[in-house]
Amino acid sequence: MTLSEVIKEIQNLEDYKDYRITKGFTSIDLSTPIEFNHILFRKTGRFMGYATTEKLPFEILSRVGGLDCYAYKSSYTLLGLLLFELLFSKQSFIELKIPDPKSDCKQVFVHVDRENIYHHGLEIENKETYKAFKYSYQDVQKFPFSEFPQNLRSFTKDQLPTFYLGWSNNQDAYSKEYIEKSDQLIIALTVSGLIQMAELLLDMGNIKSQQNEICLEHPIHGFGGVSQESIEARFWLPGSFGFYTDNIEDLRF
Repeated sequence: MTLSEVIKEIQNLEDYKDYRITKGFTSIDLSTPIEFNHILFRKTGRFMGYATTEKLPFEILSRVGGLDCYAYKSSYTLLGLLLFELLFSKQSFIELKIPDPKSDCKQVFVHVDRENIYHHGLEIENKETYKAFKYSYQDVQKFPFSEFPQNLRSFTKDQLPTFYLGWSNNQDAYSKEYIEKSDQLIIALTVSGLIQMAELLLDMGNIKSQQNEICLEHPIHGFGGVSQESIEARFWLPGSFGFYTDNIEDLRF
């Protein structure tokens, strides 16, 4: 079965059916950078103002850094599968090369922390290894990792992802224009957090999902969905307010 056939089969997974994802499922070599097409990342942010009853000669604003991701359903499915491949491997990270010239981030790194694994208060002395995962589809909410009553996903704070901006030129991190000069995205996850994120990506790619905007907001300045150290992340699919065209090549910013 080809990779495109695997993606299509997972995208069409019926409700209450399990799909066993195994090591080597994608046949993609994780030890070298992976060129990832039909996806792009744009740096963004949200401003929040604080109003008072007084008329003041200034405005108090808080800015939360963020990132917007634009991709097709099949691209989100593939990204979810690559996260599982990382889990099954002995590597600590994978690198994705983003060729789309509109993407602010040209490199994306996904890092999994295998060092600190806890099971009901018991610390594991040696790293665990994994070979398979039984996946089943869940409905996708706009704020999937937020603590809303209607959200069915269960998670703890250590499972929330952390998104960082990075710099291929380390000196740019100390520049006054450090945000503008950032050209990397680092997604840091625990083992359980990687599974949670990978499942969400597969759910986003399922043909049954009608949710075309997914938001992971800051826990202090938003509805939550990422760790306190993270910038916010928003994922767009065709047909949404942000992804206003059928073809990613036609997006203009």
